Amino acid sequence: MPIAATAKAMRRRVGMVALGLAAALATGAAAPTGLEDPEATVVPELVVRAVVPGPAWWTVQTGASTVYILGLPDQPLPKGLAWDQGALQRRLQGAASLIVPDVGTAGLGDIPALLRMRSRLKSKTPMEAGLPEGLRSRFEAARLRLGKPASRYGGWNAILAGQILVGDFYDSAGATDKALLGAVRRQASRAHVPVRPAASFRVVGLLDPAIRNLTPQISQACLGQALDEVDAGAPALDGAAAAWARGDVPAVLARPRGFASCLLEIQGGASFWRQTMADESDAVAAALAKPGHAVAAFPIRSIVAEGGILSRLKARGFEVTGGRPS
Repeated sequence: MPIAATAKAMRRRVGMVALGLAAALATGAAAPTGLEDPEATVVPELVVRAVVPGPAWWTVQTGASTVYILGLPDQPLPKGLAWDQGALQRRLQGAASLIVPDVGTAGLGDIPALLRMRSRLKSKTPMEAGLPEGLRSRFEAARLRLGKPASRYGGWNAILAGQILVGDFYDSAGATDKALLGAVRRQASRAHVPVRPAASFRVVGLLDPAIRNLTPQISQACLGQALDEVDAGAPALDGAAAAWARGDVPAVLARPRGFASCLLEIQGGASFWRQTMADESDAVAAALAKPGHAVAAFPIRSIVAEGGILSRLKARGFEVTGGRPS
């Protein structure tokens, strides 16, 4: 395989954990890892329902400047889900930019470090055999429902096995995490609006301490949260997607968070989240420094969480409104 293709494959495999570090609690109880979950608490007055057809929006204003923020779902959407793009099209007209979340970067020079991290995520013995009995039974039942052999997950540790399992569940449910942001970007392109990531981060710098500090307890707890998500099944996924499409933020937040919650709780996840929130609120503030308007699109929970994008902007004195209070 060419080295460029190898780099891409490595970023795709190992970087899936980074993306989770970057997007209702799984059980309603404390996180099983005992680590901090920075998105566990939301600001009630920011949890709204849309007042126009389509997904929920929030507006941030100061003087003659406005940024309209579209809330993105925290999970992939079923293929073919119809959602009203009218508000997006109207707000992109004349917009200075479309601001999107931080992006991870990696280059050819990162390949050795990515390979070392990959080796740390591998299991020397069959992963399933090393699980506690209850967790092993749940995992076996879940993979069998998805029609997957033990060998698909057996060479990885529990946290990566859980990530792969959730990906297989999304595939079986016909869900994709690319269609939505792609549709938003296409609308921006049609309106001749430049797309600007809020910031960028190095995947290696983020992942290395997280992977080095993984313990079997944390990995197995993450696998348990992945199973919570998979066991909730396609109806929960479809219900949350339908709620997002009609702008019902409370219903979106009620969906079990599963694996995404665990990724935020591992070593470095909370500090990375705070840096991301700072980057994205700074990008919105920079857009507000210029007359006119811009559009932004961020995951809903990062928008409404305590310490998230909107609470940071409110603390800086910007006027924040959105939808109809829940």
